[in-house]
Amino acid sequence: MKVALLFLEEAPPGLGAALLAGLPAPLEGGIVQRVALHLGGCWDRRRRQIDAVGLLELIPPPADGWVHLGLVGTDLGLPAV
Repeated sequence: MKVALLFLEEAPPGLGAALLAGLPAPLEGGIVQRVALHLGGCWDRRRRQIDAVGLLELIPPPADGWVHLGLVGTDLGLPAV
């Protein structure tokens, strides 16, 4: 299975290639992409976190034979029930 490594924010140069190289089987190779998403609708001001469920809904589904691995440098949380 191939991995599309999705950076949702800026990342240090070379980080994507290093992460892909360290993935275990059956995750082999793949691509690194910078994904521009508008996260404003996912921001929980009270908790000062991004709503993880809302974020996942913004990421398009992967093509057959691929998985998405998203990286974000912001604290994620789940809505309080």
